[in-house]
Amino acid sequence: MTAVPTDLAPGTVVTVSGQNFSGCATTDGTAPTPEIPVKVGVLTAEDEMGDLLAETTTAADGSFTVQITIPAVSTAEDQIAIGAQSEDPATGLVYFFALPLSYTGPTATPTAVPAGVGDLAASASDGEKGMLIGLGAAGFLLVAGGATVAVRRREHAQQH
Repeated sequence: MTAVPTDLAPGTVVTVSGQNFSGCATTDGTAPTPEIPVKVGVLTAEDEMGDLLAETTTAADGSFTVQITIPAVSTAEDQIAIGAQSEDPATGLVYFFALPLSYTGPTATPTAVPAGVGDLAASASDGEKGMLIGLGAAGFLLVAGGATVAVRRREHAQQH
């Protein structure tokens, strides 16, 4: 997959092109659908489609070209990822590609929350806050206990 230009900012019009987004038969011989829909958008941290920016259809050879306009993306980094995804209804095969690109735009640190405007803890009662702290402590102990078991198993394996 390619994008032109590769240096992005909010409002930039980008031409996105891809190949091989359809056309594979399955091992049982199911023929692929010649032309299938492709979704193009900004990806989230979990590689899921965040802002859907365009939909198009592949050519019979699995290629596509579409223009998108880059939105303002809150990010703590200087890159965003443009993703494209298609799914062949006949074969069930999913085609996906993520393309990281340079981004200059408004940024926000994900952990920065102005005092008094936070979500759950800001509106929680003292009892709820205690429960949240207790759950956090329990999670920490589970992680620490798991790390201790892993180290002991490794030491035991090295001795034998």
